[in-house]
Amino acid sequence: LDGSEAVCARFERVVAWLGSIQPSLSAILLTGDLVEQGAGGQEDYRHIRDALQPLAPVIAVPGNADDPDAFDTVFGWDRNPGAISVGSWLVPVGEQVWLLPLDSSDCEENGWTLDPEPIVEAREELAALPDDAAVLVALHHPPVGVGHQLMDQMTLRDVPELECMVRDDARVVGVVAGHIHSGIATSFAGKPLVVGPAVQSQIRLDAELSGREADLLVDDAPPMVTMHRLEGGRLSSWFHAVV
Repeated sequence: LDGSEAVCARFERVVAWLGSIQPSLSAILLTGDLVEQGAGGQEDYRHIRDALQPLAPVIAVPGNADDPDAFDTVFGWDRNPGAISVGSWLVPVGEQVWLLPLDSSDCEENGWTLDPEPIVEAREELAALPDDAAVLVALHHPPVGVGHQLMDQMTLRDVPELECMVRDDARVVGVVAGHIHSGIATSFAGKPLVVGPAVQSQIRLDAELSGREADLLVDDAPPMVTMHRLEGGRLSSWFHAVV
């Protein structure tokens, strides 16, 4: 949300569409940048949460544009205490399906970073899960470049702990991220990496920009969501335009 009626209307359209899904959703994952930096406060985060909670459990990870204090107050990022969780980091979202939300919103001199401590703790929790459990890792920034000259300057830097966990544990079936404002399917550490599109706007490809960074965002493209389905340890992801 950015305070404008147009973006609010786009969000409400998505909420109405999500409410029409049958069978109902197991969970709703928000991959960060929920409120435009400097354009809102706690009331905007509450509006998002309260609109979605009646539909399914809501798990949110913070993005670089989010206000940390407002986000934490409303979504309780500190290990998602509002979620029905077992353990400190893993959140169950279905039968033998778990979500591991991580915070990539800290920025240091060389770019966005990921605290390794939660990953170390999460690996201990993963070891206690049954062998047939399926775990999806969620964070805001993609952990690898996605082939976009401008946006690749804002991906995560140096995430060996995450890479090792994703590659080494067979229960981790994939990674999902946001940030890019475009639906992208690629891979990370030998597993699927699915980058979700955005509700507010989409972005143009490098070939469309021709050096015109001001034209990056496409505000009149339809709002989009990603629908994930985990079945038999296989992740299927659909990019859907809500029209």
